[in-house]
Amino acid sequence: MSDLDEVLERDSDGKINWLVSKVNDIDTRVHTIETNHLFHMEKDMAMLRKGVYILAAIGITYLTGVQLL
Repeated sequence: MSDLDEVLERDSDGKINWLVSKVNDIDTRVHTIETNHLFHMEKDMAMLRKGVYILAAIGITYLTGVQLL
């Protein structure tokens, strides 16, 4: 709370600079979270896609009667 009191005592330029720095900080954090989250989602989707392809291949093999061994 003392940080906010300090900011409120500043002149207009000081308040604007503080606000801009906070918005930049929040934007950086959101970008980092989005990037990490999307990376993990893409990794999980690739793993699921691979699993679905393997299951589909096994199913088709089973249905057509082709022996793997």
